[in-house]
Amino acid sequence: MSNCLLCHSHHLRYVVRYRCTHRPSRQLFRKRAILRCLRCGMMQIDPVPTAEQVRDYYSKPYRQGGFNARASLEHFPVDNLWYLSRGRALRQMAVRHVPAFAERPLRILEIGSGFGHVLWAFKEANESCQLFACEPDQRCRPFLRKCNATVFQSFVDPQESLDELMVSEGPFDLAVLSHVLEHPVSPVAFLSLMASLLGEDGHMLIEVPHTPLDETRWTPNHAPHVSFFVKESLRACLEHAGGTVDFIDTCGSILSSCRSLWYRCFVRAARRVVPHSLRSAVGGKYDSMNVSPDILTMSDVLPLPEFGMYGGDTRAFLRAVVRF
Repeated sequence: MSNCLLCHSHHLRYVVRYRCTHRPSRQLFRKRAILRCLRCGMMQIDPVPTAEQVRDYYSKPYRQGGFNARASLEHFPVDNLWYLSRGRALRQMAVRHVPAFAERPLRILEIGSGFGHVLWAFKEANESCQLFACEPDQRCRPFLRKCNATVFQSFVDPQESLDELMVSEGPFDLAVLSHVLEHPVSPVAFLSLMASLLGEDGHMLIEVPHTPLDETRWTPNHAPHVSFFVKESLRACLEHAGGTVDFIDTCGSILSSCRSLWYRCFVRAARRVVPHSLRSAVGGKYDSMNVSPDILTMSDVLPLPEFGMYGGDTRAFLRAVVRF
């Protein structure tokens, strides 16, 4: 059995079997469990994969199929309203809680930047911001180039690449970790490493999935997360890494066990019987790949309202602003 990734206690209790419905993830994440630390409350995968296994996974399988692969260079950045809305909500949080954001163009680094929708959202606010991206998947590079971002091909525990970043481009004013902290095998060490890239008065914006104890009823798929956070464990993780938390709260849509039941009973069945071409034509609430840029402009009602909602124990995400 693994030790706690936060407090290193060996007193962990079984919570639920680890679910893995994303086919490319099964080779690494199948036949595992989720445990909860009895000392600090942190929840994590067991057994924990090695850093090498995680790095190899994010270089290719992570964006093979599923929602993580939904992007269209032709329609970028309105090709995926979910990602773009998330970026704009994070930008709004920076406006409220990072004083320097309104005072001058910032040097912004995003770790695990994916297709660049979050960076684009910051670029919208100030064209003079300098953007930098750490992303291991080469398929994302054309999208990041559209953001005029300097790209480094790295992600989890990338010590050598981060050293290169500091020498060539650092320090940075703002680091963005959007749905990243739940992936590293050593979250506290990872945060400390990120903090070393920040300059004086540097801030870090963080968003992770929110996982209350009975959330396992709601989420249909755990992969590829290594850690599972509630507000208390996220704050403890940030403070263990030497950070001062300026803001932390739950946000996003309300988790629903009914939504999980709907997912299991309907979506999985539909995937088996409905042709992919028809599903693509119909589209979904958050997938705008079928929406023409002629009828969807950058000034439309974005971010989606739920991304800007805060508070409560049953919201889907956690956000934090931290100084190091």
